[in-house]
Amino acid sequence: MLIGPLVRRLAAAAPGLTIQVMPRVPDAVRLLRDGEADLVIEPVEIMPDVTLPRTRLFADRWLCCVWEDTAAVGDRMTLETYLRLGHVVYSGVRGHPVALPDTYLAQAKVPRRIEFTVESFLLAPFLLQGTDLVTLVPERAAAHLRRTAAVRFLEPPLRLPPITEMLWWNPRHTVDPAHAWLRARISEIAAELDHADSPGR
Repeated sequence: MLIGPLVRRLAAAAPGLTIQVMPRVPDAVRLLRDGEADLVIEPVEIMPDVTLPRTRLFADRWLCCVWEDTAAVGDRMTLETYLRLGHVVYSGVRGHPVALPDTYLAQAKVPRRIEFTVESFLLAPFLLQGTDLVTLVPERAAAHLRRTAAVRFLEPPLRLPPITEMLWWNPRHTVDPAHAWLRARISEIAAELDHADSPGR
């Protein structure tokens, strides 16, 4: 949701700039403190006690995602159906077994049958094709996933924790002009996402 628009904006505004997007890691704070990364984008829900400088980007929530032709799910996802179906979960960080909502559901002792674990929620909808499996995806990704996979989205049958994406950095970069400029561009894109979504949310 952020990187695509950022690439287009920077290509126009700063064509000589080089950006390296790194994979997620279990200890993003160390990368910032050691100078191995300039910025980190992660939900505050998985970095609740971090005291580094940060700014809020946007909020999101989880939706159930199923194959569009599945007969196992009607117009709404009931808790009975949700618990009966097989689940696809994802882990975007090596060393973290499952994503935020799956950790929450495990702690709440929700008895799910996890059949597949993949590295990204972007992969999960493609595995749903021709199955009765279900997965959870961020609502902001729904439009993109609908364009690339034959899926549909439903409200979860139980309360799930929100996602609040934050931009984090090392305090030594706070007043650096180039760093501040890049942070401002990312914040602009995030604000545009919030503005575009606000009428229907």
